[in-house]
Amino acid sequence: MRDENNGRISHIGIRMTACLLILIFMLSCSLSAAADESPEFEMKENTVTHDIAIVFDHSRSMYQDTDRWSQSLYAIGVFASMLDYDAGDKLGIYPMETISVGKDGPKISDRLEITKDNIGDISKIYCEETSDTIFRPSYSARDYLVQSDADEKWLIVMTDGEFYFEKDSKTEDGEKKNADWVQDRLDALLKDKKESNVIYNDMFKRQYLGFGEAVSIPSNPDAGLYATNVSDADQLAPALVDICNMIFQRQKVENVGSDGGFDIGVSMKNIVAFAQGSGAAIKSLKDADGSEMEKSIDIHVNAGDQGTRDQFYQGRDADGKPIYDESKPQYDCPSADVTGQVVTFPDCPAGSYTLNFTPGADVEVYYEPDVRIDAFLVNMDGETVDVEKTIVPGRYAIAYHMIDAKTGEDVTDKDELKPIDYHSTLTTDGEEKSIEQGEDVELVEGSDVKLTVTADVLGGKYQVEKVFILDVRPPDPDNYKLSIRGSKTLYKPDKDNWKPFSVEITKNGQPLTDEELSALKTEFTFSDGSPAKVSVCSGESAFNVEYAKNEDGSFAEEIKAGKVTLNASVAATDQFGREQTAEGSRNFKVSDLHPIVPLLITISIIGLLIALIIFFLTRKVLPRGVSMNNNSNITVQGRADPTLPDAPTYSRRGLYKSSGTLGIHMPGVPIQGPITDACSATFTLKAVDTILCKSKNRKMRVIAATSDCDYICINGARYDRDANGKFNFPDPPILSNSQIDLVKEVNVGGRRRRTLQLSYYITRR
Repeated sequence: MRDENNGRISHIGIRMTACLLILIFMLSCSLSAAADESPEFEMKENTVTHDIAIVFDHSRSMYQDTDRWSQSLYAIGVFASMLDYDAGDKLGIYPMETISVGKDGPKISDRLEITKDNIGDISKIYCEETSDTIFRPSYSARDYLVQSDADEKWLIVMTDGEFYFEKDSKTEDGEKKNADWVQDRLDALLKDKKESNVIYNDMFKRQYLGFGEAVSIPSNPDAGLYATNVSDADQLAPALVDICNMIFQRQKVENVGSDGGFDIGVSMKNIVAFAQGSGAAIKSLKDADGSEMEKSIDIHVNAGDQGTRDQFYQGRDADGKPIYDESKPQYDCPSADVTGQVVTFPDCPAGSYTLNFTPGADVEVYYEPDVRIDAFLVNMDGETVDVEKTIVPGRYAIAYHMIDAKTGEDVTDKDELKPIDYHSTLTTDGEEKSIEQGEDVELVEGSDVKLTVTADVLGGKYQVEKVFILDVRPPDPDNYKLSIRGSKTLYKPDKDNWKPFSVEITKNGQPLTDEELSALKTEFTFSDGSPAKVSVCSGESAFNVEYAKNEDGSFAEEIKAGKVTLNASVAATDQFGREQTAEGSRNFKVSDLHPIVPLLITISIIGLLIALIIFFLTRKVLPRGVSMNNNSNITVQGRADPTLPDAPTYSRRGLYKSSGTLGIHMPGVPIQGPITDACSATFTLKAVDTILCKSKNRKMRVIAATSDCDYICINGARYDRDANGKFNFPDPPILSNSQIDLVKEVNVGGRRRRTLQLSYYITRR
């Protein structure tokens, strides 16, 4: 939608576009879960800490022939099991008189601190002393809460509430005090005794829990006073559920079936199951595949069974030990038939679940959703912009929604989260401004911009906040690249067939449209001053540049032969006034020859190379090696010795020459034993040709030879060493199929040892 007056998208259009995107696809390019780990993005979740101070009545009327004592300790255990101690929650018990954990445990007269490790001690609380007032410890609990820094602070008073006026001139002993008196005493906790002008309103909340015939008082939530009465143990379980829901603000799963089955549409940080009743127990929580979910907290709560020593406490002796009237009968403290279990299952994805528990148990299931806030911007063209990336300065509409922290799925419309109330602020250079969903804002380059979005989920039971640090600045300048393709030589006789040079342009590695090409500033020149005809090559992201052509398509009047350079440059100015350029050049030649001439020259060169190859391959050259035929043999003392030396080794010098030398070395053959006759060896040698170079008339002759034998006979002719120890052959014998006799006699220890060794230096004739 364009505004005809100012040529831009109207604010209404921006809002409509943003809202449409939110309703249809809610962030098509949403932030990934991994981005939440970036230090520039901060996720805050409302973790409310609780500090609970409990004052409980342990007067005679709480345990004498009644289970109120057990009920009160069970209630304390339930409150204790609901706390998140790792998050900083605390619970303290303030007794009327000295108590102990078990009959022989340590004595506690002021505050018993409960942790997740000693919750089981609650049911073991035992007292030897009784009192008639609960308000003395109430003030101690009040003073503690006033100093506490917890988010939610509760003072819980549990009593059977049978208070009586003292005997005086106006009243008779035994007149029961009414509800007004009890409420006045509870209200007095909000005032400082010493300084009447100090008021503790809104610093903590009060919960009055009356057992049996306790005085009933009305609740006054506006004043932070809540009151509940239970006449027996059967009423205690539902009353505790209501009180816990009020204190801990957990959301209840409403669709739990009789078989324990229920569905959740959002991933949960925790699913908390609370079972109460006689023998109540939670066995497991299974997902749709039947797999059991892990437990992070599993607390069993039992009614108290320790009670007090008796109701006839007489005080203490000089050593501080309690004194009792032993002549009075002892009383049992009945235990309430109620048990409970609180189990927390963490990290539960959306899906179907089944809770397994003992039949008949009173079960409640609560959840804590695992969600996050995702935000994005909508630019003037109605396109979504990722807030985690560089944001181009301009006007944008702000949009955000809730996503599942595990899957990233949009869960804004899930019933498990409703109602959701969003609050968002945009802080620019320290100046904070509240903004609404879909509202458009101006983002300026170089500003310190922070977007804070807060969501009150489930009417404020949970609060999720995310802070986005926006990087508002122009993107990196566009990177233009230019490349030129074309002929290296232009032949003047063939100018009608000249092809244009192609000047290809890319921006950030991507091709340009014809419109983008036409918008560029271009300059194409030839170094010899020839004209250049330029046109856009449609769909190719390139310009066609024709050499020596006028705009009307005609050639220049004079075209000179020689070296020429095409110089090309393009320039573009972006929306921020920055100019980007790209340059390139290509050298080519202009020739007076006909294009057939270079072809003929190329063919001639190729023919010459082929002739040279054939010449070298067919030349008569030295063989690549020499080998012995199988008819070679050695004769010792007139007997044939089947032992032949290893194959000779050789080296060739003078590659591809018709003459040269081959060095051949024949390893020695030791022959042991007395030898009287000359030994002889017959070696039939032959040339080993290469694959391509062969010669039929391949013969070799000896021109020099050395050996450690005494003399050498070749074809019956004997050759002795000269003064230099070498054998000289006046008429070098031809060695093809020659018989060579080598004679060497050496005396070693009276035994003869003969060594045969042959070395040749030969050449080809």
